[in-house]
Amino acid sequence: MDISGWNFAKVNGKLAEVFFKRRGRVVVFQAFCYVKKSEYQTKREQNWIKVDTENVSLKWRDWKFVWLNKPVWAIVRTGKIKI
Repeated sequence: MDISGWNFAKVNGKLAEVFFKRRGRVVVFQAFCYVKKSEYQTKREQNWIKVDTENVSLKWRDWKFVWLNKPVWAIVRTGKIKI
């Protein structure tokens, strides 16, 4: 079963939205875009940024993502998904 989702993450040290698809225990990254924290003003969005960036830190190089801190859980809007 494929599950699509997105997270906030630190990509190359900058805040980004990362879009992915999960197939079983494999996470396939599809796209990302850098964003500014000031674009998200509600407390709920600020909390998502805080929690997600603590758990997901990536490096984008040579057209590949590399986990800098492989999380035990990927936090997704629909709940927690074990990786």
